[in-house]
Amino acid sequence: MKIEEIRKSLKAIDDLYNSDTSGKFSILYSKLAAIELSSWIEFVMDDIVKNYWKKHSINTQLDKEIKEFIKYNNGFGYEKNFRPMLYKTIGLARVQKIEFLYSIEIDHLKTQLIDLTVDRNKAAHVFHHSGVTATFKAPSYIIGMFEQLHPILGKIKRYVEGIRKLR
Repeated sequence: MKIEEIRKSLKAIDDLYNSDTSGKFSILYSKLAAIELSSWIEFVMDDIVKNYWKKHSINTQLDKEIKEFIKYNNGFGYEKNFRPMLYKTIGLARVQKIEFLYSIEIDHLKTQLIDLTVDRNKAAHVFHHSGVTATFKAPSYIIGMFEQLHPILGKIKRYVEGIRKLR
């Protein structure tokens, strides 16, 4: 899941944010942190699905379909992006089992991803010199989100990795 790489990246952004005594670049660092975390989450979600499919695939025609589905699935929302990829690869019953076993964590994941999606979209679509007043969460807040989200994604990953191959 490349946890140490994203942790280092977010820490570096936070250090830059904190060292910006002029305040000229703090908004840019805040935007960068939100975009960096959301990119990492999307990578992890795709990786969970790809690794499962690599291990379990027995049909090359479906391989192409799954690769296309992942390729054109842009985003990191639970309901809109991750859940449909899981349905398509591990099946509805297994998704329901994950959601039953980790219901509290999944609810927290959904809430945090909605919050991060708002931040990411604002970061990507608000030009901070345009005169539009916008506030962004500090990189330290984004680091806190990361520290809450990566264990949940790790649980899902371990569950998916533990699914036995069909014979």
